[in-house]
Amino acid sequence: MFDNAEMLALIEDALQSRPSCSVCGAPTTIDDDHGRLWITCSATPEPVGILARMTRAILPHDRFVVANLREYRAA
Repeated sequence: MFDNAEMLALIEDALQSRPSCSVCGAPTTIDDDHGRLWITCSATPEPVGILARMTRAILPHDRFVVANLREYRAA
């Protein structure tokens, strides 16, 4: 289980190692997606249309797992 200091260190390290998207140069942010913390490009919302989904598949913006909190949830 992560404590607050460890979680903050993981987030800070992720943002320092990848301060901007390697594809478009936009700043990165930390997002929670159902118990997983991801570092993602701030300029890429969820794709809505077919063209946006195709573009995302061909040239994906940065998205990496920082921490998986699902492992520590009670059943």
